[in-house]
Amino acid sequence: MRIDTITTSSLLLCLFGSATAFSSIAGGRECHPNILEDQVETKVSGRRAFLLSSSTAACTVAIAAFGTNLQPALADVSDGNALPPGAAEFSRLLRLKSDFANIGKRLSENADEVDAKEWEKIGQYLRTVYGGGEDMKVVAKGMYDPEKKKRAAELVKLVQKAAQAGDIPASQKNAKSFLVIQEKVSVYIDEFLDLLQDVPDEL
Repeated sequence: MRIDTITTSSLLLCLFGSATAFSSIAGGRECHPNILEDQVETKVSGRRAFLLSSSTAACTVAIAAFGTNLQPALADVSDGNALPPGAAEFSRLLRLKSDFANIGKRLSENADEVDAKEWEKIGQYLRTVYGGGEDMKVVAKGMYDPEKKKRAAELVKLVQKAAQAGDIPASQKNAKSFLVIQEKVSVYIDEFLDLLQDVPDEL
C-alpha cells in the first residue's frame, strides 16, 4: 500500500487506536489461530510499522492544527477578558460610587487637612465621575422598561452635568460647595442602581 499524504485512515488510527484502524485498513481480515507466528510477522510487521508511523504523524498534525485553532478561542476566557456586555461598566460604576463617597467623607470630616495637591486630585477625579455617566449608558442598554430607560438617560445627563459643575468648588477649594455636588451625584447613582432592580417595592 502506498500513501502519499495523510489520509482519513491515518486519522482513524489517531481516533480509534492503531489496532482497530489497522484491522479496517487490512480489509477486516483477522489472523487465524493456526497461522504460524513467523508468517504473520513476515506479512504484517512491515505494514504495521508503516501504519503506526503514519498514525503518529497524523496525530501530531491533527493535534497541532486543533491546538492552533483552539488557542484564540480560549485566550479571552483564560485571560479573563471575556466579560458579559455591561459587566465591566457596572463594576466601575460601583467602584465610583464607593470612591466618591469616601471623598465626601474626607471633605466633611477633615476639610481643613486637604491641601492644594489633594484638591487637585479631587478635581481630576471629576473626570472619572463624568466617565461614569458613559458607563451608565452602557449598563442602561440592558433595561427593557421604556420608562426606566428614559429616566436612566436623564440621570446620565445629571451626573455628567454635576461632574462639570464640581470643577468650580474644586478649583476654589470650597469643601462645602463641593459636598453639595458630591451628594447629588451619589443620589443620582443610587437612583440609577435602583432602576436595575426588577423586584416590586411591595415585596
